[in-house]
Amino acid sequence: MRLLPFRRLHSHFDVSTRLLRLKYNVVAERLQPRFSRASVFASKQSAGSVKEVEIFARSDVDQIPINIKDVVSAPTCRITPVTDYAFGNQGKMLRPLLVLLMAACANGHNNYSLIKSSNQISRIAFPGRHLVNRVTDAQHAVAVIAEMIHTASLLHDDLIDKAEKRRGKLAAYRKFGCKRTVLIGNIVLLKASELLAKIENAEVVSILSNVLDDLIRGEFMQLASSSDENQRFRMYLEKTYKKTASLMANCCKAVTILSEVDDVMIEAAYSFGRHLGMAFQLLDDVLDFVGQETKLGKPAGGSDLRLGLATGPVLFAAQQTLFTCLICAMYFFFVTHFIGF
Repeated sequence: MRLLPFRRLHSHFDVSTRLLRLKYNVVAERLQPRFSRASVFASKQSAGSVKEVEIFARSDVDQIPINIKDVVSAPTCRITPVTDYAFGNQGKMLRPLLVLLMAACANGHNNYSLIKSSNQISRIAFPGRHLVNRVTDAQHAVAVIAEMIHTASLLHDDLIDKAEKRRGKLAAYRKFGCKRTVLIGNIVLLKASELLAKIENAEVVSILSNVLDDLIRGEFMQLASSSDENQRFRMYLEKTYKKTASLMANCCKAVTILSEVDDVMIEAAYSFGRHLGMAFQLLDDVLDFVGQETKLGKPAGGSDLRLGLATGPVLFAAQQTLFTCLICAMYFFFVTHFIGF
C-alpha cells in the first residue's frame, strides 16, 4: 500500500471534515423543530425576565406553607398543632416551585393573554403574590394542592415505614401519636380536595384525583413482591411513577390546561414532569445509601433496605451477580417472615 504525502493526506482530511460538517448541518437543520412566530416572539420577550420570574416564584413558594395553614385552618385546637408542625419546617418545596414555573412558562407562551383578560373570575384568592401578573390564582392553587398532597402522603408514609425523622425533626406520628397523625393526614387531603373543587375545571379535578388514586395504588405495589427479575424492575418503575412522578407530571399538566394552551404543550408539560419525577426518585433511592441523614433530613444508610424494600440500587446490584441476588433474596425473606414488616 502506497502512503500519501503528509500534505495531501492533510488536504484529504480537511475536505472530509468539511463534508461531514456540511452533512451534519443539513441533517440538523432538517431535524430542528419549527416554531411559530408567536412562540419565537414570546421567547424573545420573556428572555429578559426569566431571572425575575425565578425570584418571584421562590418568594411565592415561601408563602405556600402559610397558604396551606389558611386552607386547613380549623376551629379545634387538636388539629392546628399537628398541621403547624407538619408544614412549619419547609422541605425542598420542589413540587410547588415546579408548578409555578410551569404555569408562568405556559402563560408566557400565550403572552399572558389569560391573565390580562378582564373576564377572569375565580373563587380562589391568594393575596400578596409576586407572580400575580404571570400566574393565575387557580394555578397557584394547584401548587398549594401539590404540597398538601405531598405532605399528607409523608405523614402516612412515615407511620407505615416506621421512620424516626422527617425534614430534620421527629416524625409527626412519633410526636403526636399514630391515630392523630393519620386523621390529620386525611384532613389535609380533604381540604386539598375542597380547594381543588373551587378551581371549577372538571378536567383538572379529574387529573388531580388520579394522583390520589396513584398514591394509594403505589403504596400497595410497594408491599407486593415478584420472583421474576424483569417483573420486579417493571413494578419498581411503575411504583416510582405512582408514588412520586404522578404528582409532578399531573400538576404540570393541570396548570398548562388552565393556561388554555394547545394539546402539544400540555403533553410536553406532562412528559417533563414525569421524567423529572422519575429521575428525582431514582436519585433519592441512591442517596438513601450514600447520603447523610443530617443533610437529607430523613433516615439514610439503606433505610429502605432495612424495611425490606428493593429500590433501584438494590435491583441493579442483584442483576450484576447471582451471589448478590441470593443475598438480597435471603435478606428480604428474613425481614418479611421474622421481623414482621
